[in-house]
Amino acid sequence: MPLIVGQVYKCTNLTCRGEVKIIRLSADGRQNPRCGCGAEMKKPYSPPVLRELPSTAAVSSATDRT
Repeated sequence: MPLIVGQVYKCTNLTCRGEVKIIRLSADGRQNPRCGCGAEMKKPYSPPVLRELPSTAAVSSATDRT
């Protein structure tokens, strides 16, 4: 998963729990960043946000395509 500027990553080490905010992409942006303690950093979980579609929204399905 590519790194995106502005994302926040947290250290997975329970004694460290450091955070870093991506301000510039690295040359090798294919891996999660590493903390100063050596542990891998991951994005914190954010639950999905559900929203209701307005009744005027166009709805399409896979069967509509020809």
